[in-house]
Amino acid sequence: MPIDADVQSLLHTIRVGMLATIGDAFPLASAVPFVSLQGGADLLVHISTLAAYTRNLLRDPRWSLLVMECDAPEKNPLALKRLILQGTANPLDPQSSTYDLLARQFTERFPDATVTMALADFQLWQLHIQTAQFIAGFGRAYTATSGQPGVWEHQGRRDSKP
Repeated sequence: MPIDADVQSLLHTIRVGMLATIGDAFPLASAVPFVSLQGGADLLVHISTLAAYTRNLLRDPRWSLLVMECDAPEKNPLALKRLILQGTANPLDPQSSTYDLLARQFTERFPDATVTMALADFQLWQLHIQTAQFIAGFGRAYTATSGQPGVWEHQGRRDSKP
């Protein structure tokens, strides 16, 4: 399977990623449900303003998100497919012309989110992807940037251990 197809498959089958934000003293990671937008160019999350990671994003919009293949006893955990995304985030304006469409996309993937969509402390945020790293297994690590999102460059092997 081509790399981009593997990446798209991961983004569409895995529904929750680990979002890391920059806190006051330490990074903070938390599980968040997400929706892939525009073929994986951006992501959409629906998060509470009461959450520490949302306050972190308001202070510093940089983030990283890990999306990983599900583990199982018969799998080598170090060889699981995983996607590490990095970029910047912004809250979406509920008055914008695209807000209702994006909210619908989110609730189509997460029907239970219709409850939190009605709560005042929850917001839709768009995560703009600037860099991506895809690990397909041992010796199969690739990077891509927002300038060429479908162009995956193999990360070469080092000749010796550090």
